[in-house]
Amino acid sequence: MTGPERLYTVEVSVVHCPGDGDDKPRPTTIRYCDTCHRWGANHTTHVCRQNWCRSLSDLLIDLAREGRS
Repeated sequence: MTGPERLYTVEVSVVHCPGDGDDKPRPTTIRYCDTCHRWGANHTTHVCRQNWCRSLSDLLIDLAREGRS
């Protein structure tokens, strides 16, 4: 498929595992590219088929790790 990328923005809450702390999960904005079917954080730049995560679960794990550091 050629043409402009179709990017969608979704707000989710990253839930932490028990014992990670008592912080309440904050809503996090993530984006989805319908052209290459990849997921990315809202604060990142997308290059179609070259970056972002192929699966939503990988992105959510990365976001949860960022929240702990």
